[in-house]
Amino acid sequence: MTTTAHHPEVLHPSARQQPAPPEKSSAHWLAKSPSDQILIAILILLSLLAYGNTLFNSFVYDDQQQILQNPYVKSWHYLPQIFSSTVWSFIGAAGLTNYYRPLMTFAYLLLWQIFGDIPFGFHLFNVALNAAVVVMVFTAGRRLFRDRRIAWLAAALFAVHPIHTEVINWIAALPELEVTLFVLLAFWFFTQLDSASVKIYLGTVACFALAMLSKEPALMFAPLATVYEHFVRSKNAAVPFKTKIARYAPICAVAAGYLLLRIALFGKLAPVLQRPKVTWPEAIYSAFALVGGYVKYLFWPAPLSAFHVFHPSLSLTELPVIVGICVFVLAAALILYLYKRASAAAFSIFWMGITIAPMLNARWMATNVFTERYLYLPSVGFCWLVAWAVVNIWDRLPKSSAAPRRVMVAGFSAVLLISLVAVIRRNKIWRDDLTLYTRTLQTNPDAAIIRSNLGALYYDSLQVDRAISEWQVALAQKPDNIVTMNAL
Repeated sequence: MTTTAHHPEVLHPSARQQPAPPEKSSAHWLAKSPSDQILIAILILLSLLAYGNTLFNSFVYDDQQQILQNPYVKSWHYLPQIFSSTVWSFIGAAGLTNYYRPLMTFAYLLLWQIFGDIPFGFHLFNVALNAAVVVMVFTAGRRLFRDRRIAWLAAALFAVHPIHTEVINWIAALPELEVTLFVLLAFWFFTQLDSASVKIYLGTVACFALAMLSKEPALMFAPLATVYEHFVRSKNAAVPFKTKIARYAPICAVAAGYLLLRIALFGKLAPVLQRPKVTWPEAIYSAFALVGGYVKYLFWPAPLSAFHVFHPSLSLTELPVIVGICVFVLAAALILYLYKRASAAAFSIFWMGITIAPMLNARWMATNVFTERYLYLPSVGFCWLVAWAVVNIWDRLPKSSAAPRRVMVAGFSAVLLISLVAVIRRNKIWRDDLTLYTRTLQTNPDAAIIRSNLGALYYDSLQVDRAISEWQVALAQKPDNIVTMNAL
């Protein structure tokens, strides 16, 4: 299949074999536009503006256990345990989980050595990582589309999308930042493999390995690389089949090694079945419902909440399931329609689907089945796709009439501004546990775990009657909650 990118682009002048022709349909725009350095500086400034007010927030929610009560982050002595056990192993058998994310705990260890128990440093790290991700959305997007208008608009949208507020505000959501950064870096390296450089191969494999040590969904980079190599890479029709396989074979080998490592450490890939009461048919129905919900939140991120209560879908006839099936069919149809016309856009849809796929099996998910932070990596594809559509419409508008283009500029600018304001306002909700819990219960009053946590907060502040009231409601909502039983 031939990509819509007609001319290869090499980002580093020192690596050029011959001058690269200008990107299609953007030569005039590029001639009058700022340099890449200025565009990147604007993106960094935009991301810092969006999340600057998070720097003085407190530790909230799981931050208390993952950092303040975690001995692994206090001493280098625990380094072997960090890389050989699950993320909750520090609390003993009660912490048995499927989550193996050593880079998260290792980052906390480094930050603890510098900042101690001051949350400012941890929030600063999240904000800095998010800015790096925004830059990589631009850089990798340019490699994918060969059009920096698309890449920059996508990165700008990514920088202010309100669905990301949980990831940057919540220190315990660090794995989302790490895995997204390393997957984008791996993809950026992989797009340059046509140069057959050993350094490019090593860079791809190293970033992929780091991504898997950040969070499990990084495994989806293997199918992403495979699809890109066979259907998206520029002039791939002229590349021998063996050469294509050789490019992503090391990635598949590293993925297999990671799976073997999990089996060696934990005895199986996933040692815990988190929701055994959810049957496989219910899990399949729920997966479609989750697809519809996630797509809705990409287009309309409201109401935002730190905890979305999950109810399994029991039948194909339920409206959320039907909506999810329609979304799945539409996405598949768009991929088939676009893959020869605009392969990069089709790849963006595939990126969204394949990176959210691991979070669709409710049987394997822990407390939060549907949660906003799971959209951080998939939203990269969403922002690429939206930016491609905007630029595609822009290029089709008649040049003789400036009014439609002014409307588009005004509309997109309004979306960015409204989103930026929404992000800044949402950040304030994460400033402390009391604010977070009370605001979460306003949008999700059935969130028994959050209500139980609020009860504990009241108890610690000697408001015993309020604590008992919250715990009684929480136990009525979730009768098997052992933590609430013990509290009462």
